[in-house]
Amino acid sequence: MTSASLSSESPTAARWRAPIRPDVIQAIFCPDAPMHDGAVIVCRDARGGRVVAARVLLPLAQVTALPGNFGTRHRAAVGLSEESDALVIVVSEERGDVHLVEEGQLGEALNRRELHVALESCLSSMLHSQAKASAGKD
Repeated sequence: MTSASLSSESPTAARWRAPIRPDVIQAIFCPDAPMHDGAVIVCRDARGGRVVAARVLLPLAQVTALPGNFGTRHRAAVGLSEESDALVIVVSEERGDVHLVEEGQLGEALNRRELHVALESCLSSMLHSQAKASAGKD
């Protein structure tokens, strides 16, 4: 499953072409904004990345052992990570907890610093793997 197929398969998706910046993300996820309910799809590009869709409905996890206090948003995050190689960030609307989800596994709640460290680690590992794969093609 790709980011393009995610946004094209979702009937609620709104197409975007915006840089990844704090003000863009804050505008999307403002509780009163029409885009705040659903996922944001981000694609990498030469400038680092861009928001390509918002208000995207994600596939729900088919079988999961998530506790009852996790709702549709968390089940969708797990479902997406089961069906793709996406690294998913999910934020609880009720509690404000932030979790990373990868390969069907919901991680522990992270504070701002822990999220920053985890994302840097994941992204640098991903970039290293891509560079290694590109070097092998030459």
